[in-house]
Amino acid sequence: MGQLNRLITLVRKKLISLADALIYAFVPAKKKPSLSIDTEAYIAFIGTKLPARITRIGKCIREYKKVLFIQEDGNVTAFLNPEAFDLVLTFRNVWHLLLLLKKNKLPIKLIHAFEPKTMVAARIIRRYKGKIPVTVDFQDVYVNYYGENPPIYWMRKDIPFEKYCIENADGLIASSLELIPAKKLFKVANLPPTIFFPLYCDNSEFSTAISTSTEVNIVYVGGISSFSDTNPDSQITNYHYLINELDSQKIHFHIYPSPHVKKEIISEYQDLSNRLNYFHMHSTVAMSQLSAELSQYDFGIIPFFYNDSWIDNPKLKYSISLKLFNYLEAGLPIIISRDIFFQSWLVKRYDCGIVLSNRQEISTLSTLVKKENASRLKENVLTARHHLSLDAQIPRLLTFYQKIIAAFPQKVNR
Repeated sequence: MGQLNRLITLVRKKLISLADALIYAFVPAKKKPSLSIDTEAYIAFIGTKLPARITRIGKCIREYKKVLFIQEDGNVTAFLNPEAFDLVLTFRNVWHLLLLLKKNKLPIKLIHAFEPKTMVAARIIRRYKGKIPVTVDFQDVYVNYYGENPPIYWMRKDIPFEKYCIENADGLIASSLELIPAKKLFKVANLPPTIFFPLYCDNSEFSTAISTSTEVNIVYVGGISSFSDTNPDSQITNYHYLINELDSQKIHFHIYPSPHVKKEIISEYQDLSNRLNYFHMHSTVAMSQLSAELSQYDFGIIPFFYNDSWIDNPKLKYSISLKLFNYLEAGLPIIISRDIFFQSWLVKRYDCGIVLSNRQEISTLSTLVKKENASRLKENVLTARHHLSLDAQIPRLLTFYQKIIAAFPQKVNR
């Protein structure tokens, strides 16, 4: 019965997509107004699933008006801040998106497309190439996971679109260093104009660490996998071993799952939390409340180890995650694996945490934590988050926008 329902849903989506394609083909475009000043212009953020990064960037941009086009099932309430966008429009599929853009009178100056999944961004580039600048924002570059022929179907399907975007976008916004190995893997001669713009800290979310417990409390926020999931892609976030190890050391371990985690997986962890004294499973917390919630603990942890996954090394080496900045916002020192090279380099550079050489050091974490000067680490966190804040860095992104826009006529084109 479940397979039949999925088939019916798939057929329904295909029929709706076909109908939207026909409507798009026959509906004339609206005449677009010219602009005299940039303050009247819109930046259009377009994607299928809303990451916290886009909302945080949108909230900090005041030089343009902002419209968000987000797929109907990708509007994650926990990540959507009403201050971030002047207008939010949802679309059913790529044809419906193109129809909205075709019919709309909004004076869009630049498109800031974003992944996950790059099919929509690729279609936008093809449709508006030479008419309006299209930038693509990359956080996860899928070719770095398993190469150009990954074992996961949806990822394999997206790889050609990812390559197309990297080769043909008017600009690339790199939130990590993953475009470096991707360029080599895709055999791309030259990248479009590119800005390295990590996730950064949201100044409005800064909190002061306020732990009052005499025991050590470590927190993790993000994705988790089922204890029974044998998919190699999921092993890196299967925390059964970590939960039991920290429990044996009498270290309190708190998990706040990502909004994308399925309810049945959360139930597994909750059941284990009910049986163990030192493991605490919490509900998902909205981004606007997360910093204050995390600030009651002693350390944030990013426990990704290369040997726990079949993911190719470039992914772990060059990636970056929002949780790193969530911990800094909350004033927490960070415990991190050396295998996550770039992120652990940041922790070492600012001396704001503990870098684990290997997975085995988890078994001595209680001793490692006691050796550290917690007050010094927390002071260094304050320095790090100031340097790595959106308020300090957003002018760089605006300058990049202006550089890309300058290559086009000084009027809105679509």
